[in-house]
Amino acid sequence: MEQNLKSPNSFHVEQNKQPYTRCLVCGSSSIQLEQECPDHFLTKEVFSLMRCEDCSTLTTWPQPLPHKIFSYYASDNYVSHNDSKKGFINRLYHLVKVRALKNKVDLVGPLLNNLPLLDYGCGTGDFVAVCVKANIKATGVEPDPGARRVAQNKGLDIFEPKDIVNFDKRFGVITMWHVLEHTYNPIELIQNLKAQLTEGGHLIIAVPNYLSYDAQYYKSNWAAYDVPRHLFHFAPNSIHAISKITGMTLIKTLPMMFDSFYVSMLSEKYKNGNVVMGALSGAVSNLKAIKNNNYSSLIYILKK
Repeated sequence: MEQNLKSPNSFHVEQNKQPYTRCLVCGSSSIQLEQECPDHFLTKEVFSLMRCEDCSTLTTWPQPLPHKIFSYYASDNYVSHNDSKKGFINRLYHLVKVRALKNKVDLVGPLLNNLPLLDYGCGTGDFVAVCVKANIKATGVEPDPGARRVAQNKGLDIFEPKDIVNFDKRFGVITMWHVLEHTYNPIELIQNLKAQLTEGGHLIIAVPNYLSYDAQYYKSNWAAYDVPRHLFHFAPNSIHAISKITGMTLIKTLPMMFDSFYVSMLSEKYKNGNVVMGALSGAVSNLKAIKNNNYSSLIYILKK
């Protein structure tokens, strides 16, 4: 690990400095240090990834306090919060996003039963927008004020998280596309969202999978760790545990095939490698996942 990652001149905001002794997801005290990981994207600060032996969740530690976390998103290059198209990788992200959004609409359509959809953590509102275009009644929730304003300026119905309790509707589907890893209390959030689902409704959770080949290959350079913006890191066993704790039924797991390419290319950038090699690593990751289903990112469909 490079010495300058621990430079006293590194960016720093107030963090929770208490020792990590109990899993914030399942409550287990069986905790081990998995590895240390730097914030490649913005600050170069080093964080620990603490593994729960019971639910397999990794927790970023220490975690920035909630009122300080948005400082770690404050960059024009954070693509999901500001629609940035700067740089080759961001332009590629937006190019692939068009197809990925269509795939998501195709996935949720048969599950809705003519009921509305809620996209929690909608960012700048792209998924809500394509749903509306497909004649789906869609609402978004976004915690980040800047991203929320961008989405609202597109004429979309986008709200703050605190507004959920005031919703007078029940949703057929609630989606979280790469959102759960950003939240401070995954169990409480899923329970609150479950209350907003109609009986038999579906919660769709997409998260990176730290057991994927690209995660194992790049280790602390794996872009999908994205500490400290990603507060938690999940494997399939983590989501199984979460579904049991929250009383949801996990009915299906699906791959996100494009993610391995984007994440691997960004990981190569972080380790000063070759972006082309990143594309190859992404392809290898998908090929290996055919046997074990450990794709770079996975979609979990849970039913109430």
